[in-house]
Amino acid sequence: MCSYFGREVRLSKIFDEKTGKALVVALDHGLFLGPIQGLTKPQETLEKVVAGGADAVILTPGQMRHCLPNFLGKKAPSLILRLDWTNLFRDVLRPEFGFETTIASVKDAIRYGADAVISFLFIGYEKDEVEALNLRNVSKIARECEKYGVPLIIESMARGGKARGKELNIEYVKLHVRMAAELGADLIKTDYTGDPESFKEVVESCNIPILIAGGPKLETPHDALKMAKEAVDAGARGVVFGRNVFQAPDVTNMVKALRLIVHEGAKLKEALRLLETKSIGH
Repeated sequence: MCSYFGREVRLSKIFDEKTGKALVVALDHGLFLGPIQGLTKPQETLEKVVAGGADAVILTPGQMRHCLPNFLGKKAPSLILRLDWTNLFRDVLRPEFGFETTIASVKDAIRYGADAVISFLFIGYEKDEVEALNLRNVSKIARECEKYGVPLIIESMARGGKARGKELNIEYVKLHVRMAAELGADLIKTDYTGDPESFKEVVESCNIPILIAGGPKLETPHDALKMAKEAVDAGARGVVFGRNVFQAPDVTNMVKALRLIVHEGAKLKEALRLLETKSIGH
């Protein structure tokens, strides 16, 4: 029973108490992609994200040691700790088959003061035994989360050789989202399928709150905000954006624009107007 209380307390810090939604910014990309644009100085980027009003931030264990001041105080964002690594997203030395492994534990997350942990679940590996190993890793994390009262976000996606070019196939998305729910996810981070109708189908196929992933950097802020708007209107409980925030021309105001959509139900043009106004002011 105590672990249930702990999970609910931690979850309440991630979701806005008035809207029941969450704006999460992922800054863990250096673990998979190295020092990409926007994360060459992660501490500075984090400060801009916090200034914009993100509800939570995803960090790696190594980042957390250097970013502690941003998580102190009542108004600080929640910390979500990344517990695993994958080479599936890498362009440099692209892997032949792809792999995933844990790099930290739920106990580590508790020591860091995290409010939740996040772990990958992939379908589409060319080797079935690699998918099975991924499933075993996530299952172990899920049982530890239940034991210690730590919310688990499963980042479920279709990736790898068997899924290449079909990552947004609605049947694939519904499959891995449901797998994540059955494994014990408290929240699910997954791809937006590309249109509100199909994404609504995904939401309705799963009884766990879903947050959409931002994915690769989109061509314009308009595209990113449009995706967020469509997903939230279709039933997403929020967004987890990385490159579309930390590679934006103005990181802080991109977060503020996303807040208008996620928490205030603003129209797309209202959020865009905020970006345009701030740009003119600069």
